[in-house]
Amino acid sequence: MRKSAIILLAMCLGGCAAFEDWVSIEDEGGKAAALAGAESASLMDLSISTGRYSVMLGQAREILRLPEPRQPAGDGSGAEADNLAQERAALAAQQAQVTNEFLADAAKACQRRRVPKGVRSLACEQQRKMPSELRKPTTPELAALTIRNDRVGEFIIEWWDAVCALAPKPRGDDPPACSIE
Repeated sequence: MRKSAIILLAMCLGGCAAFEDWVSIEDEGGKAAALAGAESASLMDLSISTGRYSVMLGQAREILRLPEPRQPAGDGSGAEADNLAQERAALAAQQAQVTNEFLADAAKACQRRRVPKGVRSLACEQQRKMPSELRKPTTPELAALTIRNDRVGEFIIEWWDAVCALAPKPRGDDPPACSIE
């Protein structure tokens, strides 16, 4: 009985190893394609986050009646990126543009007396707290872009939450002033 169990176990393990060899991606091209696909998906997620931050800034600007930036973050230059390196570089530039747009809005809100005191003091505080390295494009590497996204998001989300607390309640079927899908 023991010998049968050992033989059956050996056959199963051998079959598992053969199945793993059959299923695994052996060639370098397949592995590279899989990694590129994963990176592309991550870049898409980061691009969506950057776009959301831009929308949040627009909503906050509308509530506070601040002027629009000269060139909104969503209207950046550049054609479709052909490869991941170009996509990463474009995303780094967009992140810096959204950050600078936020800083410009905070500077205007900090100076305006008609902005409620709590929001005005938050704007002034966030200007001082914003690290200078976030104002320039970061290294176009996925890890750096992800870290930057998180750091910029902390500032913009805190700002957006404070400003949205001031928004009037929607009437009837009107959508709320601060909604992100």
